[in-house]
Amino acid sequence: MLDPEETPSQEQTLTRDHGGNIQRVLVEFGLRDVQLVDFSSNVNARGLPPRAAERIARDAANLALLQRYPDVRALELRRALSAKHRIGEDCIVIGAGAAELIAASIRALRARTCLCPIPAFSEYRFACTASGCAFNSFRLEPEEDFHLDVDKVCRVLDHGAYTLLILNNPHNPSGVLVPPDSVLRIIDAAQRVNTSVILDEAFVDYCPSASLTREAAEMPSVIALRSLTKFYGCPGLRVGYAVATPSLAANITAQLQPWPVTVLALNGAAEALHDREFEIASVELNERERSRVAENLRDLGFRIYPSAANFLFMQVPGAGLSATQIWSSLITGYYIHLRNCDSFEGLSVGHYLRAAIRSAAENDGLVGALRQILERRK
Repeated sequence: MLDPEETPSQEQTLTRDHGGNIQRVLVEFGLRDVQLVDFSSNVNARGLPPRAAERIARDAANLALLQRYPDVRALELRRALSAKHRIGEDCIVIGAGAAELIAASIRALRARTCLCPIPAFSEYRFACTASGCAFNSFRLEPEEDFHLDVDKVCRVLDHGAYTLLILNNPHNPSGVLVPPDSVLRIIDAAQRVNTSVILDEAFVDYCPSASLTREAAEMPSVIALRSLTKFYGCPGLRVGYAVATPSLAANITAQLQPWPVTVLALNGAAEALHDREFEIASVELNERERSRVAENLRDLGFRIYPSAANFLFMQVPGAGLSATQIWSSLITGYYIHLRNCDSFEGLSVGHYLRAAIRSAAENDGLVGALRQILERRK
């Protein structure tokens, strides 16, 4: 179904709930001195590449470096990204994570009306609202594995009612991938009616052949957003980037505060981009573990949706347990933290969980804990 709506479902109150909020969970459940295994945050469990970790440690010990402002041009990082994507440095904008760049991009585009599929990252709606842009959503259906109907999206865009379209690929929270040729069809339809496009590719590092980041550098009114901290395992550093034509990139930069990213984050991210072995190994490990864990969870009765990212989106079995009950049982009984997806707009409450892919041992621990929880219910 593609029936745009401007207001969220009455079943839900939109909040800024995101994965990785470990401290809040510990306080909520009264846990002290407990190390939760965090499956709620879609971050590469391998952590920082070793050479990036060494660079950050070295820089952190350099007091003279810390007494200087970061390079306002982020030149080292932009040069590394320019080489990676084979695009001009003036097409790249560095910001304090994708969330900041979403808001800056909406302001730069002066968007008035936005179309966006849901469920989706909640910051899209919050950023639109903050910029005075009307947020219109349409539901992706679980019965259709949350696949995007490209023909229907193009037909809706043909009406010319929206100044902005937001897509994320792979989709979050489902992980479903839209083939790049299909995304290009949607972009072509948008450009025919002067609709700008924000393409959020925060998880495309796990399926790099699907990325349109390089193409965005040559497409007017198209912005590709990328995260550096998810794939390189360092969300605490807060660094991401946008790619657009030089003139649009300059407009996005103008929406940011000067020095939006610390020198440690800039240098660590630049160093991480040079570690090709880390990149290849992370993709291979993720594919292997994602396939294995998905099969094990299906055996337990979970419906697992097709994912090209580093997480699995699942519908809980019909065993009389809600998503919240399973989520809380994992925390209190096993010190495992999944993402309870009740806060995602456009999802039925009580039915969905999301799990990041972690190490083989941690993944086995999750599957074993879920098996015990479900068996006790029988």
